Amino acid sequence: MWTAKFKFRHEGSVTIPHMKKYNLTMLAFPLNTYFEGENVFITGSHIILGEEEGQKKYFQAIKKDKRISNIEINENNIVYTLKAKKTDTHLQMYFSPKIFLVKPVTIKPDGWQYIELASWDKVHLSDLIKKVELFGELRNLSIAKGPLTDLYIPHLSPRMTGKQKEAIMFAYRHGYYSFPKKTNIERIARLMKISPSTLQEHLRKAEEKIMPFVLENMAEKPV
Repeated sequence: MWTAKFKFRHEGSVTIPHMKKYNLTMLAFPLNTYFEGENVFITGSHIILGEEEGQKKYFQAIKKDKRISNIEINENNIVYTLKAKKTDTHLQMYFSPKIFLVKPVTIKPDGWQYIELASWDKVHLSDLIKKVELFGELRNLSIAKGPLTDLYIPHLSPRMTGKQKEAIMFAYRHGYYSFPKKTNIERIARLMKISPSTLQEHLRKAEEKIMPFVLENMAEKPV
């Protein structure tokens, strides 16, 4: 198996400006792409990570975008269809049935899309890279051959309350789950303007919901 990793950015993206403006991270899962007349219709499912207020502003902006239809929002997950012209430059338009995503396309507040693709034949990855280099900036490219050991199969994230989700994402972004830890409960609670005991309770409940979700995906057999 051949795997290509790179980061990419280009003008005309629907989502990148919003990720930068609202300091959000998106996990993007392409669902389908089809051509009809002079247009192309691109459907994707996106998990939005970041402050709840920023998420709300992003969803509001998407609803106002006339290029977007068939919008469905479920907590921090949004599914929609983008109508574009065949002459537009959206990465998903160039995906081939001969390649597949190893992980979701990650779009960060820095304005870059982080992409990992795989194919049985290196030429299909090389062809895609040549095409996207014509309309965007590509960096940190690596192409290697080897066993596929880290395939991400998505499903919706575990259900947490807004406060639980906000607490665990805030703790994550500030380095609470880094090793060694970059911060502590007291500092995070102070930044969030809540008591340490309240923060600990939110984190405990969020972790209880996340751990079965993570372990279920790691398990080789059903428990």
